[in-house]
Amino acid sequence: MSVYALDSNIISFYLRENASVIENIEKAISNGNVIVIPPKRNAGRNTEDADIFIAAFCIHNNYILVTDNIKHFSNITDLRTINWAR
Repeated sequence: MSVYALDSNIISFYLRENASVIENIEKAISNGNVIVIPPKRNAGRNTEDADIFIAAFCIHNNYILVTDNIKHFSNITDLRTINWAR
């Protein structure tokens, strides 16, 4: 079992009914995986700080981050990422 943490851009794709995102979420759940939404405490923080918080949350919990912004997270060691929007 894997746990997938959805970045806010993936949630936006889901809400806009992006077929690829919906298909991947449904497939993950039907295969017994878990989907979570990481806490995003943005108050007074810039986007980079929020991304670091999300990355730390995923690394600490051994979650896979699902994001359309793979490049934003590419320099963070030990963070596993996947893009379900493409």
